[in-house]
Amino acid sequence: MLCSLGRQLTADSQAASSNPTRTIREDERRIERRRCCGRYDPAHEIHGAHLLEDEMRQQRWFRIAALAVALFVINVIARLVIRFSSDSADDSASGFASIAMFTVIALVLAVLTFIRSQRVKPGDWLPDVGFGALAGLALTVLVGPFVSGESPFEGGADNFFAQVWLFAACGIAGTLIGYWVAVMLGRDHRSRALKAFTQARTERPRRVVGRR
Repeated sequence: MLCSLGRQLTADSQAASSNPTRTIREDERRIERRRCCGRYDPAHEIHGAHLLEDEMRQQRWFRIAALAVALFVINVIARLVIRFSSDSADDSASGFASIAMFTVIALVLAVLTFIRSQRVKPGDWLPDVGFGALAGLALTVLVGPFVSGESPFEGGADNFFAQVWLFAACGIAGTLIGYWVAVMLGRDHRSRALKAFTQARTERPRRVVGRR
């Protein structure tokens, strides 16, 4: 028994020395088997999914915060212009600055919606734009009056809610206009996906059926 085992080991060593390529291939196969037959740990996949979700959440909150800050900066600029360039009795300059502010807010939301609707689905960009606009609205009506040296409710409830309704109306109008323009031009995400699908179907080569 020991003699036969010794002969087998000698023959294997001679074969390996005579054909090193075969030995390398066998080692590679053993390594591949160990990789395929290794233990599967689902914790690694779950951890990776959580990391991806956290990264997406951080990006979403960053976009929302950036939009809110941008809208608030527009309001601050308008309030500073009203405060330092006009008298308190001049209502025409104040009204013109307010109209310009709400127009710029609507344009910003329209452009942002037009750009975002081309890249992702409405379910992805609408929460960003909506929550960003709401945060900008809260900053505008609650923090913005302090820039003018006033308090949020100093002008009364009518003035406070008038700002809320005007901001909301301009925000909704700007968002709808931006999305409507993207749809009319065929640039929204759904239209682009349908166009790409149609092109792929038309450019697909037809299968040639052989004659019998």
